[in-house]
Amino acid sequence: MTDISKKKELCFHIGTHKTATTYLQHLMSANKKRLSEQRIEYYGKCTFAKDAPGDTIAQDFYERLKTFRANSTSDRLVVSDEDLCHNRNDIFYTLVCNYSNEFNIKIVCYIREVVSYCISFYSFAAIWLCNRDSSPAFRNFVEYLDRQKAYIATYDLLTKLAKVLPNEDVIVRPFNFSQFREKKIDNDFFDILNVDATLFQSVEVQNISPTLKQAEKIYYVLSITSNRHVRVRARDLILQIRDECGPSITKDELDAVYERYRDYEMKIQRAFFNRGNEEQRYGRTYARWIQKIDGQEERVLNASEKHRILAAASLCVV
Repeated sequence: MTDISKKKELCFHIGTHKTATTYLQHLMSANKKRLSEQRIEYYGKCTFAKDAPGDTIAQDFYERLKTFRANSTSDRLVVSDEDLCHNRNDIFYTLVCNYSNEFNIKIVCYIREVVSYCISFYSFAAIWLCNRDSSPAFRNFVEYLDRQKAYIATYDLLTKLAKVLPNEDVIVRPFNFSQFREKKIDNDFFDILNVDATLFQSVEVQNISPTLKQAEKIYYVLSITSNRHVRVRARDLILQIRDECGPSITKDELDAVYERYRDYEMKIQRAFFNRGNEEQRYGRTYARWIQKIDGQEERVLNASEKHRILAAASLCVV
């Protein structure tokens, strides 16, 4: 039997999406030397897209594991890849099972409150889709919810991991800045890893999502042209004008989120947050969302807004 005290550690930061993962990745990448001084190697992402984002583990990663185990003077290898939480084809679960005897494996995962998660993911998807020439597979927020499986996939993955790893090594945290030390996710993340980040070089926050109103304008551009150049230029023009108080989701959309995903959110809270503390709160409840929605303007684009977007798109034609 392998001596556990001598096994090196693999730490997988698996996201989820829209929980400052890109920011943390840039921060660790910029401070590899500081991490190395603490006997920590940073690998970054270990997946790539063959048919869908994150559906394949890179062969280079398996080679890195061999050299890390046999030759590295470091004690820990940190992997940060939000696409692992999708666990397509069980690739990550299988990886953990295959290497759990060779390494001490730790999982770190942040979970966002389900409504803000869906809003943020839907809004950011509009930016990503501008770089493609195909039309979105959904026409509105509710159709997007019908296709969005990531939240459920994350719950299923965490549940499976908890059966093969010790409880203390599957660390699931609410993405709630009010609960982080000094309200900073890097403090929370590096505290979990027991890393001294006081001398780290700072980096800018990455991937700020558009407002829902901006997202709807971008989705309208996607519906009227498949020209990537036009899409990207129109998107950039739209993002230059920040809606001061962008309208939120409607009550029907809020109900659709809760109908599909609230049960999974509660299961995650019960299973992982403080190990059974069902009173854990993200900071916004259904009642507070209703209060936020009440009195807001309609998010659907009106005729004058569509006309302005068409005009902006026409300016972008090569």
